[in-house]
Amino acid sequence: RHSVDLSGTLYILEFRFNTRGDYWIMDVFDFGKLPVINGVVLSVNIDLLANCSSDIKPEGVLMLIDSSGNSDPCAAEDLGGRCVLVYVTNDE
Repeated sequence: RHSVDLSGTLYILEFRFNTRGDYWIMDVFDFGKLPVINGVVLSVNIDLLANCSSDIKPEGVLMLIDSSGNSDPCAAEDLGGRCVLVYVTNDE
């Protein structure tokens, strides 16, 4: 669970690993714990908020990047190491 500032608004990101499917899942809440988006599978090089229709979603793009450049799936030990979340605002 991490608190982050995205475009000037505080959000809570929660992560869990699905051992059966071998993938990470993310939930995003506003700071009042209202759900923004739930059950997003952390896939590399896609906008993780693209399917979010919430009025309180961040304005930018949130992506999981494979720092090795291989675009391999994010394994249990990779999140925060080889695979990092990157947020890019619409101004950048």
